[in-house]
Amino acid sequence: MHDTLELTTQSMRIRQLDALMAVRPDAFEDYYRRMSRATTTGLAIVHDLAADRPELHSLMSQIMSLAETDRRLTFLQAIPGGPILASMRATTLERAMFGTETEPTARIALLIGIFTLLLDGVIDEAPEIFATIQPWLQRTMTLEQRPEDPPGDLHPIATAICWAAASAIGELAHGPGWRDPVARTEFIRATKSAYQTELESTTCRMSDLALDVAQCRERIVAKSTACIWAGALIPMVVHGWPAGTDPAAFETLAKTVGAFSGWIDDIVDLDLDLRADLWSMPLLEIYDLVIDIDPAAARRADRANVVYDGLLHPWIGPRLPGLGVMRWQAVCDAIRAMGIDEDLVVPVMADVARASLLDGLVPA
Repeated sequence: MHDTLELTTQSMRIRQLDALMAVRPDAFEDYYRRMSRATTTGLAIVHDLAADRPELHSLMSQIMSLAETDRRLTFLQAIPGGPILASMRATTLERAMFGTETEPTARIALLIGIFTLLLDGVIDEAPEIFATIQPWLQRTMTLEQRPEDPPGDLHPIATAICWAAASAIGELAHGPGWRDPVARTEFIRATKSAYQTELESTTCRMSDLALDVAQCRERIVAKSTACIWAGALIPMVVHGWPAGTDPAAFETLAKTVGAFSGWIDDIVDLDLDLRADLWSMPLLEIYDLVIDIDPAAARRADRANVVYDGLLHPWIGPRLPGLGVMRWQAVCDAIRAMGIDEDLVVPVMADVARASLLDGLVPA
């Protein structure tokens, strides 16, 4: 099963990218130039962060070595690439909304990207590490006061999570947009939602028959959309809320981007999620399609096998790339509805999708 599943996932990643490129081939042009620029900028920010705090160099070295010794911690290999993609996405939106890209937005987005990647990883793969800082995070993520000092003698990953969170919050609080009541209120609301949905999504296991599939779908989608919504608000906190922009409409746009980004991330991790007994957007779609064909499958307790069989089904599996295209088109529609220049945003969305699907480089 494992070899077939891995090969099927690799094939699905390529087919998803091909389907996206067929819809907007122009958006994928100049990929390497844009990625080179984003990587250079991101690495410069990482260098500056390390220069400001020399102890970070040692901490990051410890963290990267852990990926080689503990198989659960392979998510660490996405540093710094994943956070750099998150920073690239934030500055692109900043340019579209404010006509400029700034170092504070790039820096804050990178910090939040590091935080999100590490937090998501330990919640899923090393819950004992997360448990050591959960009370601190519960207080910190309210954003109601300056972060207190984290507990001592922490695992290096826990230390890095606390550092990234405290650093990002500190920089956000010094931005002029933090004094803007709309920008601050929306960011606090989105951040609380992102943290809560991250925790709730961990309960969405296929083997948990007591949990309704519809509930799982709601939690899985909320996890992706709330996180992207919070990240999309970073430019607002840096600059202040843009005049004439409706907060509800912007939330819809950000969550539409999140639904597409979450789908791409889940396509990349099809095999990993299925082996780990975790629901994801594509796996939920496969399950629904199987039930449409064979309603009796809904009564089966071995949901993972139902989904695995559906993934290999000659009619069901090939439908997944089209569902990804639908989410991509929804992003384009939402961008146009906001009056944002599509040509500024869509190519970077294409870059993030390509980097994820081809290289497994998932933005945090």
